[in-house]
Amino acid sequence: MNNNLAVIVRTAREKIKISQRELSRRSGVDNNTISKIEKGIRKKPGVISLIKLSDVLDIDISKLLKASGYSKNEIQVFFMGGAYVVFQKEK
Repeated sequence: MNNNLAVIVRTAREKIKISQRELSRRSGVDNNTISKIEKGIRKKPGVISLIKLSDVLDIDISKLLKASGYSKNEIQVFFMGGAYVVFQKEK
């Protein structure tokens, strides 16, 4: 399995058969940002954008954080600090 953020996002989006524009609409992440992520130009998007994408694409947030180059320490602080609970969209 490829851990490259661009491949992960594009593959997950294609799996649910939606366009970048539709992913943008559903997630609230700017279409330009999604395009740059999938082209490999935007390698370390903000955590909030990753949370929004993980929700729509049904990908574990830790996988996206790792693929984005966040360190183990940054990811641990993120989870221990309760940020995930604060930012997680209500279902």
